[in-house]
Amino acid sequence: MLLVEALDQLADELPVDSARLYLTGQSMGGFGAWLAYTRYPGRFAAIVPVCGGGDPGAVVPNGTAVWAFHGDRDQVVPPSRSREMVDAIRRAGGMVRYTEFPGMGHNIFEAAYGEAELVDWLFAQRLPGH
Repeated sequence: MLLVEALDQLADELPVDSARLYLTGQSMGGFGAWLAYTRYPGRFAAIVPVCGGGDPGAVVPNGTAVWAFHGDRDQVVPPSRSREMVDAIRRAGGMVRYTEFPGMGHNIFEAAYGEAELVDWLFAQRLPGH
């Protein structure tokens, strides 16, 4: 994944705290955040996928915290895509929060990123052992 290669290169050149890497994305970016979670377990301290989905069969236990968001009336990406990932993480013993906005569709980025606790929650996340 190009993102991981870019992060590795930046870490070689800049003082990057590898225990505090965070990833978020909306829609296709939400799919990318879920992909990074499953393809690079424990690489990110936290991910915040918004209206995305992933492969629940690829979830393995890891130290990445997750707060996922979805609108319950999303007609572009069904909310079941987030629910399945959240359920898989819970079964694997992972750290996950899930917020589903009632009556909202696909464009929930303002509600998700405006969540009062999100910034504090995000910056409190740190990979274990670092």
